[in-house]
Amino acid sequence: MTAVTVPQQHSPAAQMTGEDVLVFIAQGTAGTVGEEFFESLVEHLARAFGADVGFVAEVVPDDPHRARFLACWEGGKQAREPLEYELAGTPCAEVADSEVVFYSQGVRARFPEDEMVQVLGLDSYLAVALRGSDGAHLGQLGVLAAAPLAPDDRRVAVLQIFAARAAAEIERRHRERALRESEAAQRALAEEQAALRRVATLAAADAPTHELLDAVVSEVGRLTGADITTLVRLQGAQLEILAAWSDSPAVSVPVGLVVDLDRATVTKDAVLTGLPARIDDLVSDPDGPAKVVRELGIRSAVATPIKVCGSTWGAVTAARTRAESFPPAAEQRLGDFAELVAQAIANSRAQEELAASRVRIVEAGDEARRRIERDLHDGAQQRFLAAAVALRLARARVADGKEDAQGLLDQVHDELLLALDELRKLAQGIHPAVLTERGLGPAISAVARRSSIPVTVVEVPTQRLPAAVEVAGYYVVAEALTNVAKYADASSATVRAVESDGALLVEVSDDGVGGADPEHGSGIRGLIDRLDALGGGLQVDSPPGRGTTLVATIPVT
Repeated sequence: MTAVTVPQQHSPAAQMTGEDVLVFIAQGTAGTVGEEFFESLVEHLARAFGADVGFVAEVVPDDPHRARFLACWEGGKQAREPLEYELAGTPCAEVADSEVVFYSQGVRARFPEDEMVQVLGLDSYLAVALRGSDGAHLGQLGVLAAAPLAPDDRRVAVLQIFAARAAAEIERRHRERALRESEAAQRALAEEQAALRRVATLAAADAPTHELLDAVVSEVGRLTGADITTLVRLQGAQLEILAAWSDSPAVSVPVGLVVDLDRATVTKDAVLTGLPARIDDLVSDPDGPAKVVRELGIRSAVATPIKVCGSTWGAVTAARTRAESFPPAAEQRLGDFAELVAQAIANSRAQEELAASRVRIVEAGDEARRRIERDLHDGAQQRFLAAAVALRLARARVADGKEDAQGLLDQVHDELLLALDELRKLAQGIHPAVLTERGLGPAISAVARRSSIPVTVVEVPTQRLPAAVEVAGYYVVAEALTNVAKYADASSATVRAVESDGALLVEVSDDGVGGADPEHGSGIRGLIDRLDALGGGLQVDSPPGRGTTLVATIPVT
């Protein structure tokens, strides 16, 4: 118990009976509530008991090992400083386990670490426990004196009566405090939900990216009580500031600035760990913050990562330049905004990929038509033209009766056979007949036999699958083996196709040079687009010097 030195005073209380004490205190506290009640109570209590000190103290709610004075009357005046003290080493520590603690003398010798007792020379102590409606220990109400106290049972009973009143007042204050905190939490939640709705509305309306990011940093700044907020994008070992907000017009955060990741302090922690992070004292950061952080005077900050499709895309950071750091869990509040940004970015990326895919599909269709046109022009069309010319010559010769037309008719026959073969090969490239007639397994075996390198077919489906699935699986194998023959410098390849868990898995691997890049080459991009249309996907593993493995997943249902 902390001491406040005041002169000792005694009231003529020895002549008071228990009833007199009850009336004296009751009249002195009548009509008072809250702090006024506590102050009046301890003053009249000390006077009625002839004590030097009267006090009421509550146990600190978050720390049961400490107590704080709600009111303390010492030698003629109220102690205005809000005093808090450790219970250990004081007689108050014994009250929690006893309804009444009384030492008529010897308090100084028994509690040498109690500062108030030692400084004021207090040697007598009387206190009763303050109990809540559930019986919990809330604190203590009591008196201390330099001279021995001699309370009778009636005075102790009076003390307990007013202890019940004081406990009820403490519980009322607790309920009011809880109500205020609940109302504040509800207001904060409503403000947060309103801010999230505003950002979500922009995201749903496909607002321009810069408008969405500006809205995020401003909403986060106002919601968290930050002085500065930023939204950055991760680019290798650097961070680029894409949007920023400041509560002061005099402070300008340089949008577009690129900062080394190693100097980004709390943002670096969020980006590297993929978890919310905070730093409460940037001034003493041993690594030293980035120059822009020092120039802005940032002293504390919280950050949360932005993850798009499982990868860290960037981060949202809120910072304060004042000494007060952010309250606990402030970094978690940024998470909902980060998720909205991630969703908007993912949607935008999906739209861009969809648009690009549509362009590629159109281009692939145009290219396929041009290829068919070239093949028809250079192959079957020329054969038919030659056959037509030969027929005209034969007809002319027969009409003139000049010469036998058998040789020309033989030429027409040969040209027609060649044209038929050209058309068959062309149709095979568009959609092989064996795929339609016999299914995916025989079609894969046929394309493997036509490959210019040895191909081992390990496994193929034995049952028929939906036509779209069989076509996609066939073209995966055909395109992969074509690439192996052209670019892999491989000595062999392996094909495996199996239905598993509702999907067709097609795997083509080779022992070639590796280093294949699926982003380059229209053939692979065409396969990806085809598989995307069926809800499937394509993975390419091609480490340099270790061959290439291509795995396609095609949903069957």
